[in-house]
Amino acid sequence: MLKNFIVAFVLISQLLISSCAYINAQRDDVNSLITKWIAEQEFDKAKNTLKQVKTSHPQYLKLMRRNKEIFEKTNKFVSKTIKQAYFFIKENKWEDAYTVYNFALNRVSENKSLNFSYKTYLIKRQIYIDKLKHKLLINNANRLIKDLPIQKKIALAIKETSTEQNTYDNLRNNAVETVTALINCSSKKLKLKQINTAKKCIQLAQMLEPSKESTIKIKQQLRNINKLTFKNHKKRLKAESNSLTKKLNKYKAAFAKNDLHTANKILSKLLVENKDNYELTKLKSILDNSINKKIKTGIETGRILYSKGNIKLALDKWKSLLKIDPDNNELKSHVSRAERVLRKLRALTNKDNGA
Repeated sequence: MLKNFIVAFVLISQLLISSCAYINAQRDDVNSLITKWIAEQEFDKAKNTLKQVKTSHPQYLKLMRRNKEIFEKTNKFVSKTIKQAYFFIKENKWEDAYTVYNFALNRVSENKSLNFSYKTYLIKRQIYIDKLKHKLLINNANRLIKDLPIQKKIALAIKETSTEQNTYDNLRNNAVETVTALINCSSKKLKLKQINTAKKCIQLAQMLEPSKESTIKIKQQLRNINKLTFKNHKKRLKAESNSLTKKLNKYKAAFAKNDLHTANKILSKLLVENKDNYELTKLKSILDNSINKKIKTGIETGRILYSKGNIKLALDKWKSLLKIDPDNNELKSHVSRAERVLRKLRALTNKDNGA
């Protein structure tokens, strides 16, 4: 019945708006009206009136050109409204945001961007409200957990009046309702994959001395939570395994190319992430042996180059080895000596050129 009344009301409203637009469109001063409505940001009135203007109207062409003006000013108005509303939403000023949207929708009712922004606002507002209601539920549950045992003791101590017993009964009824709400909360949060929140709700429900019927529901919900927890754990292990496999493949590719610097970087990072992995420790031992051999051979190659006077080539060789083993003191010593000799040689060359 109410639904039919609303539909009828909307239809009558639309007919009235169309009738008003039609009447206004016939007036000689319609152009002045359009100017007035644009100034008042009554864009729907202006647009609907222009739709009803007949080709026989003496100002028809002039009026049609105003459609572009209305379109541009509508877009600016909508853009400003959305920006203003977004600021209020960001500050949690929901009432101010609603006022802004309400004002705009009464003037630009069919704008897609505005309507989409308003729907988004309603969704965000509901999420905000749900969070606050969740806080109230948790606070109420915690309060009941503390207060129920105390009120029970008071009721047992005072038997000559029913006042304290009534207070306890009211708290108990509140607890029953809260248990139901907590079970529902847990189910909703679990559907959203918010396992920790779902667990917290159900744990609080357990602490409120639930009825037998509620206890069965709580046990079922705990099974659902454990089931999803195990499922997520398996997924995480699989993802970690896939990630480890990818990184190991990168390590093997670098090792195969004899790019020991890259291989060492990859493997060192993997060992930090997987400290007790025996296979990685084994690979690190093999890599360290390869690095030691390469450095030993490289140092000797550098010495030969150095002894033949190819100091720059020797320096480059030792520097490349330092990237693999930056803490190698022998390499540091060779690099330092070669750099000193090169500086002296440059100084002598510059002196000779100056002479």
